[in-house]
Parts: sequence; structure tokens; C-alpha cells
Amino acid sequence: MKSQRNRTQQTASQGAPSQGSDARTWVCYHCGHAGHQQKDCWLKKGLCLRCGTAGHSVRDCPRGAATAPTGPASGSASAAGPSQRRDTGKGIVKGRVFDLTQTEVPESTSVVGGTVYVYGFSARALMDSGASHSFIASRFASCLDVSPVCMPFVLDVSTPSGGSLCADSVCRGCELSVAGVMLCADLIVLPLCDFDVILGMDWLSTYRAQLDCYNKVVDLCLPDGTTFQFQGDRGFSMPIISFIRASRYLEKGCEGFLAHVVDTRKEKAKSLEEVPVVSEFPDVFPPDLVSLPPRRSMEFVIDLVPGMAPVSKAPYRMAPAEL
Repeated sequence: MKSQRNRTQQTASQGAPSQGSDARTWVCYHCGHAGHQQKDCWLKKGLCLRCGTAGHSVRDCPRGAATAPTGPASGSASAAGPSQRRDTGKGIVKGRVFDLTQTEVPESTSVVGGTVYVYGFSARALMDSGASHSFIASRFASCLDVSPVCMPFVLDVSTPSGGSLCADSVCRGCELSVAGVMLCADLIVLPLCDFDVILGMDWLSTYRAQLDCYNKVVDLCLPDGTTFQFQGDRGFSMPIISFIRASRYLEKGCEGFLAHVVDTRKEKAKSLEEVPVVSEFPDVFPPDLVSLPPRRSMEFVIDLVPGMAPVSKAPYRMAPAEL
């Protein structure tokens, strides 16, 4: 009886993980991080990754950025950001940047995109008043003849998706050519994808920039009072929506019209007299094809373009054994 009770206790201890070391071996199948199970993952439930409550995202959390996530949010918060924080012993400074794509910039009402030159290299730039700092893509910085230096702090850059990126190096005094005018900028190295350079409020305030997001024009002022304009890229996209969005609009009571459009600008077919060379043989090229051409002992062709040969030539008419 005593041995049976010991076996029962041993089986119970092996069947359920304890709150100690075994709980740390749990790996969430949704976010891929350890420390919690999939049923407890805050990222899967759509909860705030900072406080664990519903109804808002991590950037709108009322607890602020100083509260560290606990419990299942610790693994989910790491999955939300493209990179994890590194323990460098430096202080952490908060920053923010918008994650727009190149196709969204022409229609955006808060940013201006265009082309600038960094050390003579063409760069896709975004002038964003919603970004706290100025950034340069790490892959683009590696192509320049400049060495980034370490910052005395770690910049924790938050994105609208709720994630965060960490940066600890900066390219100081980069030569920037904007509308033919040479300027300087301190660009923090960040793993950007759609843009090479993002000019934030630190750079825009230095040159007293005024953004006209409707006309995609930025007015800049030099320290000596000279003003100039930078013309951004303006997009002219057609008002097209997806089928799913159109279905939702129809469900809400919007009117839809089905139209059959014919392009009247289509060029009409050329007549026989308008085709070169063909017009010289009206008996060979009748206006209407009534039947297939008869079989001939010799192949007869008319070269419409002199000196041209068919792409695929027929092989020699010999038996395979003779070849």
C-alpha cells in the first residue's frame, strides 16, 4: 500500500509542470516565446501587451511606458517587436517612428516623401513630423563611407503596431543634399525596409521646416535666413477598392452600379492597302479567308521584312537512320 501511494505521487508530479523550473520550459505556439502557453498568450487574445487588458493597444496604454509587462505579456511583447532589447547597461530613451510603405506616402496627409542625396548616393527619404528622431536604414548606411558611433543611451523606438526597435549607433554629421542645398543630419541606424532615410522632428525643427502635405512641399530655412523648397513625390492613383471592401459597403446600404465599359479609342484594323508589301499582292491576300491554302510541292513565302528568317527552322527531311 505504501509503495502504491509513492508511485501515485510520482506520477502526479511528472504529469503537470510545476510553477518552478518546468513552467519556464513552456513555449507558446502562437508567438514562439517561452514562459506561457498558447491559451494564455496576450498577443493571441488581442490584449494590451503592457497591462494585459482589452480595449486598447500598447501605445494607448493608460499605465504609460514605464510599467513593465508581467506574466504572459512578457513573451508576447517580445514577439510584437522585430528586435529584442539588449542589456547594454545604458539608459533607455523613448522614441517613435511611423511605419508607412512607399505606396502609402503619396496619399498620406501627414508625411512628405521624395529623393535626397546622402554623400552623393540617391536615397528614398521620408519627412515625417510624427517621428521623434532621424533615422537611416542599416543596409543603406553600410554602403556609405561613414562609421557609426555608439550613443551613450539605447533608443527604444516604438511603432504604431505596438512593437519596438532598439538602436544604439548613430551616423553624425551626414552630408545631406536636399533640393540641391547641402545640409547636415545626425542619422540613427535602424533596420528600415521601405525607406533609406527618415527625417524626424529633430531635423525638421533645426531647419524650421513647414510641411504642406497636400501639395507635398516642404519649406526649409537655413541658419542665415535663406529659404528654399523641397518638392516631394505626388502620386496619382486611381480610386480602386478591393472586392471585400466593396462587399462591406453594399452590406451597409451603399449603392453599387455595374457598368460595361468599352474603349472607343481603340485603333481600327488596317486595311489591305495600308500594309506595306502586302498591298502589292492583293490576289494572294484576299480580304476574307474562305478556306485553307492548297498544298504545294514547294513552300512559297513572301518576306514582309527582307532578310528575316523564321525563329524555328524545319529539320532536314531525312530518315533518322540516315542522320
